[in-house]
Amino acid sequence: MVSLIQLPIYSMLTKQHHKIYTFTVVVEKDDDGYYVYAPQLPGCHTQGDTYAGAMTNIKEAMQGYLEDMMEKGEEIPTEKDTVVSLNKVQLSF
Repeated sequence: MVSLIQLPIYSMLTKQHHKIYTFTVVVEKDDDGYYVYAPQLPGCHTQGDTYAGAMTNIKEAMQGYLEDMMEKGEEIPTEKDTVVSLNKVQLSF
């Protein structure tokens, strides 16, 4: 399942609204609940017992990830920088 998240980013220092970023996240159901990650943000992933919990957790993880990038002066990736495609691949042995 692929979902879009619109994430308002605030300055940690001034708490002023700057810009709303939209990212695609991938949500995978497993035996323990839901695993979710943002392909545009390498290493930004989390989990939750429920879908709603996983989505709340990924928003918090992404917020921290992007705030850290901004503090370091790194460029925030945009949606067009990453292509997400879901395809089925059939293999036979």
